[in-house]
Amino acid sequence: MQLGSLLNRNRHPYLGIDIGSSTVKLAALVKEGDRFRLEHLAVEQLDAEAMDHNSIKNPSKVSEALSRVWFQSAAKHKECVLAVPLTSTFSRMLYLPAGQSESELESQVQIEAGQIVPFDVNEVSLDFQVVGTAQGNEDQIEVLLAATRTENINQLESLVDESGLELAVVDIDKYALLNSYIGLLETPSLREKTVALMHIGAHSIIFMAVRDRKELYVKDINFGTAQLEHQVAETVSADEQSDLLQVLSEPDTRVNEEVIQPFRHQLVLQINRALQAYASSSQYHRIEHVILTGGGSRLLDLAEHLHDELELPVEVADFSARLSIGNKVSRRLLKAHGPSLALALGLALRGCE
Repeated sequence: MQLGSLLNRNRHPYLGIDIGSSTVKLAALVKEGDRFRLEHLAVEQLDAEAMDHNSIKNPSKVSEALSRVWFQSAAKHKECVLAVPLTSTFSRMLYLPAGQSESELESQVQIEAGQIVPFDVNEVSLDFQVVGTAQGNEDQIEVLLAATRTENINQLESLVDESGLELAVVDIDKYALLNSYIGLLETPSLREKTVALMHIGAHSIIFMAVRDRKELYVKDINFGTAQLEHQVAETVSADEQSDLLQVLSEPDTRVNEEVIQPFRHQLVLQINRALQAYASSSQYHRIEHVILTGGGSRLLDLAEHLHDELELPVEVADFSARLSIGNKVSRRLLKAHGPSLALALGLALRGCE
């Protein structure tokens, strides 16, 4: 069992790199008071054979994309933060006696991990972070435990080494989403509300309920936009298939009615079911606001349809409100990818803590 592989707390400007199913996104931030400056941004397409959903199928192709995205970003530093998927990790909040030394706390975390982590303890990498004093009990502290198989960490290290970059931190995608919300989206009024973050990717949706900067609930929903892209590709001409993003942004009436509207209906149903499952647990606060991120968040009128279905405020994430733009960043690229950058920005924020 290795300690210290996740949730590393170094304080350096890092490149946040999100390896998706079809693209690699890189972002780097610098803190300026209570705002952040986006210093570097790049997006690179992955080879079609590089990934199998969220799993790396061809490591060499992914490493090549990492090298290209770093070059395109014009960044000089090479320390980066990558994430492992929520589905390949385990996390749990521990409540332990306060007043322990660091070594005593580490020993107790290892003991607790051996009892609750659902992986072979000889094949797991884990880390822990003291969150603070337990609510209602000053004799205990809250300690966040995170674990994944060591092979997942080793794979990322190999990818980064081959690309010429340096792996500084391994995070978990759900915490990157939470970081991007807290650092770049949260307002004083939202902090007092229970907010549902919905990161809509190609193959899954990360649903996280957040209140007062804490995760209340998280679920990975097995539904994404890859199905829509496949259906659209079968519907349009060969020429249009070369730019599906444009087709999805400005579809003709037939594509909209035959493909996009039915898919959007299914997506709304999936999100509604997830919220109902959350609401069925009386221990949690009622959702009061919904924020959409990820590639599927800007699907035509999705926010409006969700608002009508859920009868809640729904918005697509706009990260630009708390970002100034460095002279090496393409505003066109930022506008084009906007809410899809949630994970990369959340990872980059690890260097601004």
